[in-house]
Amino acid sequence: MEQQSLPVLIQRHSAQSISSPSSTMVHHEIEPRRVSRVVNHVQYDSHAQSRLHEVFLIAVIACSILTLISLFQLNPTDNHGWAFFLNRCFGALRYLMPFYLLYFGSSFYAHWKNEFQSMQLLVLKLLGASTFYLSMDAIFGSGRLGFSINQSFFESHNCIESWVIVISLLIASLFLMTNLSCFEIALFVRDFAAQTFSKRKAAYYPIENTYRSEQASSRYNNREDANLITYQQPFSHPHIHDPQSNQLIGCLAHFGIHAVVSSKTPGPIITRFELHLAPGTKSSSICRHHKEIARSLCVQEVRVIEVIAGKSCIGIEIPNAHREIFSFSDLKDELENCREKLPLLLGRTTTGESKIVDLHTMPHLLVAGSTQSGKTNLLQSIIMSLTSQLPSENLKLILIDPKCVAFSKWRDIPHLLMPVITDGNEAIQSLNWCVSEMDRRYQSMATGNQKFPAIVVIIDEIADLISNHKNEIETAVQRLAQKARQSDIHLILATQRPTADIIVGHIKTNITTRIALSVPSRMDSRNIIDEGGAETLLGQGDMLFKSNDRFSERLHAAFVSDDEISNHVLNLRADEDDREVNSPTSNIRFIDFKNNNDKQPIPQTQDLLYEMAVAYVKEIKKASTTSLQNHFKIGYQKASGIIDRLEAEGLIGKLNKNNEPREVFV
Repeated sequence: MEQQSLPVLIQRHSAQSISSPSSTMVHHEIEPRRVSRVVNHVQYDSHAQSRLHEVFLIAVIACSILTLISLFQLNPTDNHGWAFFLNRCFGALRYLMPFYLLYFGSSFYAHWKNEFQSMQLLVLKLLGASTFYLSMDAIFGSGRLGFSINQSFFESHNCIESWVIVISLLIASLFLMTNLSCFEIALFVRDFAAQTFSKRKAAYYPIENTYRSEQASSRYNNREDANLITYQQPFSHPHIHDPQSNQLIGCLAHFGIHAVVSSKTPGPIITRFELHLAPGTKSSSICRHHKEIARSLCVQEVRVIEVIAGKSCIGIEIPNAHREIFSFSDLKDELENCREKLPLLLGRTTTGESKIVDLHTMPHLLVAGSTQSGKTNLLQSIIMSLTSQLPSENLKLILIDPKCVAFSKWRDIPHLLMPVITDGNEAIQSLNWCVSEMDRRYQSMATGNQKFPAIVVIIDEIADLISNHKNEIETAVQRLAQKARQSDIHLILATQRPTADIIVGHIKTNITTRIALSVPSRMDSRNIIDEGGAETLLGQGDMLFKSNDRFSERLHAAFVSDDEISNHVLNLRADEDDREVNSPTSNIRFIDFKNNNDKQPIPQTQDLLYEMAVAYVKEIKKASTTSLQNHFKIGYQKASGIIDRLEAEGLIGKLNKNNEPREVFV
């Protein structure tokens, strides 16, 4: 009955745990290795079996303690009992029996806990313990059993041969009981003998004294000749031990890479481990296996930093199990104390510190990343940073959104210089207007020290504009990127197609500050920031920020919700209504290229230029803004006004879809 009731109770316990989701979840968190198995149509719960194993271990410990107590309480007159039996068989070695029982129980318990340990290993351990006990008994000849074995070996055989056999059994039993290895012992003896008796240097890689003498062996630092080559001792750096570091080191060891973790820096999204590699180990060996390392650690991606500025180690960035989500409002207080002229709150660093940069010193920015990489969310954070710190009289925005969805919530802010642009032709006009405004500002600055409000042009998808209007867009962007720095006109270009035909050479040359979000390939990462690494990012705002310096920095963008944007726009409009805006330093006003309400009647002083333009279009039989600019050496604004006047008077046709020169009717 007792043997039948135990499986039934275990079966009921497992059924209850399966029928209750909450209890199953709790047990899963506490015992992640808990598995049920079916034997002879009876379901056994490993959780209950582990409790039985613990009960067995407790019983063995109790038996060992009771055996030890009974041996100490044994009287010479006793002629029965467990202690008397041990005394007759083993004599003075009877006191080793409690320890033998402890080893016996702990070996069984360790075998049950380790699913990968075979039964053969358990048998070998118990055989080694028994052999060790009997060998010791044979050597000392204590007790009836020891005396019999001693007499058998040392009386009937040659004494030297018997000692060789017994000592060999004793050593073999020690190897069976423990994890010792003959090869490891031989290596230890060899190294110890080399350090003790050898007079030559150890065979480590050479390092010049003038370069890193502080890491050389102290016994070679006192040589009189300073030009001698010393040798660095391996793993002389301090290292740390914790479960994560040990797991990483063990994973690298599987690929034949030996290293130690010198420091660990946890962050909101990832944790950076700094490792010192063994002498002669190349960092490229880790880069080649970064996919296998990520799979072994059960993480999405692993980023390897081959060079860390000012340090002789490499870095490995591993994603955290739980990603911390922070909003723009959580970091907004950092903007209040910043001194940047055009502050951009990009997010947090890998250590959790806020990252604020100045667009005025960049002076342009390129943002690139694939779909779902967080590019649009980063642009929203940039707009919120600028508009929250600068009033509309000091900042003007031009938002170009070919996708018609990214900047739709910003159409009512007072900082807009013109409505949100969604058409390619309007985008060309706005960029050409910026070029004309840049030239006008330089002319004004040549005559006097005049200040102008900052103009920031943000293009959400420049690849769409370049594919439809390649020459016009690239020409305007190139002129602004080359010359607009001192005129306080800045570009922020974003694209989700970071190919070589979109991010062309003159854009990379003139826009040195770039942000790479998650991309699918290493080639795309090189197109953006001239180095790999963006292909290992996690997405959702995880990025690499590279400015004028050589090394890139990993950042995490803040999440900007729709409610945050709506509330921010309402606050901007309320502040604008309460303040009377007066900007005497600039003639910039609201411009609407779609309705052409920015075009003023041409004064009478320009009638001569208009008549010359009419004669010119009659001669060449075509009319375009570019041809008038090149022929009369005038700006885009004047040429566009003449074209519009010619169209209004019926002298030329309307602009066609292919953006070709207009037809002349006179």
